[in-house]
Order: sequence, then structure tokens, then C-alpha cells
Amino acid sequence: MAPEALKFSFSSKSDIWSLGCIILDMATCSFLNDTEAMQLRKAIRHHPGSLKPILKTMDEKQIPGTDVYYLLLPFMLHINPSDRLTIKNVIQVTLMSSSFKSSCVALNMQRQTVPIFITDVLLEGNMANILGAGLQGEGRQGKGPLLNGLVLNRVRHILVPADVMQNFSSRPEVQLRAINKFLTMPEDQLGLPWSTELVEEVISIIKQHEKNLDILLSTCSLLLRVLGQALAYDSETEIPRSSLIVSFLMDALRNHPNSERLITVIYNVLTIISSQGQVSEELEEEGLFQLAQEHLEHFQEDRDICLAILSLLWSLLVDVVTVNKEPLEQLSGTVTWVLATHPEDVEVAEAGCAVLWLLSLLGCIKESQFEEVVVLLLNSIQLCPGRVLLVNNAFRGLASLAKVSELVAFRIVVLEEGSSGLHLIQDIYQLYKDDPEVVENLCMLLAHLTSYKEILPEMESGGIKDLVRVIRGRFTSSLELISYADEILQVLEATVYPSPQEDQLEPSAVREDPKSPPHCS
Repeated sequence: MAPEALKFSFSSKSDIWSLGCIILDMATCSFLNDTEAMQLRKAIRHHPGSLKPILKTMDEKQIPGTDVYYLLLPFMLHINPSDRLTIKNVIQVTLMSSSFKSSCVALNMQRQTVPIFITDVLLEGNMANILGAGLQGEGRQGKGPLLNGLVLNRVRHILVPADVMQNFSSRPEVQLRAINKFLTMPEDQLGLPWSTELVEEVISIIKQHEKNLDILLSTCSLLLRVLGQALAYDSETEIPRSSLIVSFLMDALRNHPNSERLITVIYNVLTIISSQGQVSEELEEEGLFQLAQEHLEHFQEDRDICLAILSLLWSLLVDVVTVNKEPLEQLSGTVTWVLATHPEDVEVAEAGCAVLWLLSLLGCIKESQFEEVVVLLLNSIQLCPGRVLLVNNAFRGLASLAKVSELVAFRIVVLEEGSSGLHLIQDIYQLYKDDPEVVENLCMLLAHLTSYKEILPEMESGGIKDLVRVIRGRFTSSLELISYADEILQVLEATVYPSPQEDQLEPSAVREDPKSPPHCS
């Protein structure tokens, strides 16, 4: 009788104890006498570890069915009733063992879900055991009093002759719990950094479950953790990447187009992979730019998805080699919509400014979009002038567009409601006057502005000449910056501006072309 049954507390778990005692009696009757058997049953009521030497003796004496007893008895003869197996578990474990695999009933049971407690026991091993780098030795001490190395090794012997994930590759419930086990595993046990081969091994096992959203979410979250933490631990670490990994992630995006969480995680993983370059061409061939545009349009209001996509585009466009500009031209319009949709989001603005700058360098921003892009870049600087990366990329984008368009140059000088962008440039200089990179990008923009004579009076009246003189005197060691400064000063000092009286008497002397835009003082 079960310990609780002696106190007149009965449940179906009490019968499990009694059945376990009967099995134990039958398995040991060939080498234990009546007294020894009674002492054993008495001992396991108070000391569960008493079962361990008996199981070992059964194994040494090659008692038939020991494989099954190793797995069943510790969980049937648990002092706490709630920790014992159910009768369904007992049947499942028995019919899944090698001794019963030939029966048709067992074959039917093989198709059923693996019991959770079995999976948990299997996953008590380390990373190599779970993945399949070799199950070996005497196991590890488990959580419960009977979940010891002997039981763990026996479970493996019965159910997984090589490893967990590979031998249960067709069982989604096992794969999901295995991946989640990795997600909660401490870093020192996770074995960072993973090699490309190890990442590919996980993906190859998971690929047959690529329609299962829960498994994909966990797998991609694991990739994000493994790759991200490896890079954070050592910035020089080589991030695993291969055609298999990229193809797997792209297929996942296509197979689950409406899962916001999965889309966000995958774009973040791709950003990490692309951070070391050399994947932009492969992703372009996979249709990444078209897919990114579709996701930005569909999830325009979802800040996390937009930020993840913009961050990936930023990383990819730095070294993109493209012959087909059409997808990127379509993408530029979508990016401007996203920035307009999230006007107060600093991180979105930072990533968006970088993307717009790179698209402008590639010549993928249409002339009809110039004015809108200029306004967005200037507004982004005004929104977060303290973000040095944003300021640099915005100035680079403005300079790239001003180089090819007089309309852009005029729009920079004259902001909305008659305010001047030149004042914003001077304010940014005061904020970053000790940062040579920001000042150099600022001067590059001013150099392109001075190539349009129609706006030179505005630059003169806006104090640009004095500003550039100060800059030239402070940054004498920067050849590029000095070159920009000299170019600006040469143009401004060589230009003769009309006096106010001349401007009133002879307006044609100031602006001969009637189509020229009006000046704003």
C-alpha cells in the first residue's frame, strides 16, 4: 500500500504505487528473499535513494525488462503522490520501449505525443547531449531525489541511442521543448560562440517543422540570442552565416506573413548576420527588398517591425551591390511614409535617416520625393539633435541630394514658414563644434549648397562665411575639412552682392531669371 493509503488517503496515484511494488517484487524475486524484499519496500517509503542499488543490481544480473523498470519504477514509487506517473504515462513508456516495439499497439503509441516528463528527463543533459554531439558517461544529477544519473542514462538508452533532437526529429513537442531549453540555458552552458555547423545542425532538424509557428518563434529567438550574445561578448567574433540559414529565415518570413513577433525577430537576426557584410547580394536575390517593402506597408503602424526592417536595410545598404534599382526606388517612398508615421520616435528617425542617406547615394530617391525627404531629414535633426549618428547621416543625406538638385538646396535654406535651415546648421555646429566628423559633414553640405549662386545671398546674410572661417581656424589638421572650407570661402568671397538700394532699384540685377525662387532674408 502507498504511504498515504496507510493514512486512509486514497487516489489513483495510490494504485500506481501498489503497481510499482508488484513490478519491483516480480523483478527482484530471483535474487531477493522475502525478508530482503520487505526491507526494500520499507526503505523506499522513507529513503527513495534505496531504489538506486537495486536497479543497478537488476542491470548487472540482466533481468529481462530492466530498461523499462529503470524508467518506470523511480517515478511510480515516488513518496509524493502528485509526482508519480499516471497510468497513461506507464502505458506509453512501456509500449515505447524496445521490448514492445514489434506490436501493432506499440506502433500506434509511437505516433502519440511523447510525455512531458520523458522529454524533461532527456533534456537534463548538456547542450551536446540535446543536439547530438554524443551522449556519454554516467549522466548528471537530476532535480528530483530519484532523477539520478543511472535513470537518466537508462532513459537515453531506451529512447535515444544517439541524441534527443535528431532521434525525435519528427516530434514537434520534443523539438519545441528542446529549443526552449536552450533559450533558458545559462550562457556558460550554451557554449558560445556557436560555429556555423552547429547552427546549421539545429536548423536542419527544425526545417521539417517550418509550418509550426511556435517552433519557428523559439528557433529564431534562439538564433537571436546565440548570435547577438556572441557578438556582444566579442565584437570580433565571426557570426555564423550560410545559404541554409538565410534561406531558412526567408522561408519563415514567407510562410508566416502575419506574425508580427516572428517578423520582428527574423529581421533582427538578419541584421546581426549582415553586420559583418557579404550577405546583401544573397538577400537581394532572395527578394528581401521587395519583402521588406511589403512588410513596411502592411505593418506601417507597428513600431517594432518598422525599426527592425530599417535597421536591417541600414546594415545591408552600406555594402550593397545592385544592378536593379527598381525595388530600392519603391522602397524609398515607403521609408518616407514610415518616418512620417512615427515623427516623434528617435530610434526610427535614426535608422530611417541612415537608410535615406544610403538610398540617395545609390540614386534611388526619385526627384518627386526630394522635397519630402529633405523635410524629413531636417525635422529628424530638430527632433533629436543630441543623436550624433542621426545628425551625421542626416547631413550626409542632405549633402547627397543637394549635390544633384537646386530645389533641394533651396529647400534646405528656406524651411517651412520662412524659417532658415542655415540657423539649424549653426545650432548643430555649436552643439558639435568639437566633433570633427559632424563638422566635416556639415561643411560638405555647405560646399554643395554654395554651388548654386541663387542661394549665395542667403548664405552670406545667414552668417555662413563667418562660421566657415571659424571652422577653418579650429580644424587645421583635417585635410578634407579644410578642403571643404576653402571651397566655400572661395565662392562666398568671390561673389559681389548688391547693396540694399541696388536691390530696391534694380531687382533684375539680383535675379535675372524670373523663374528663380524668391530670396528669404
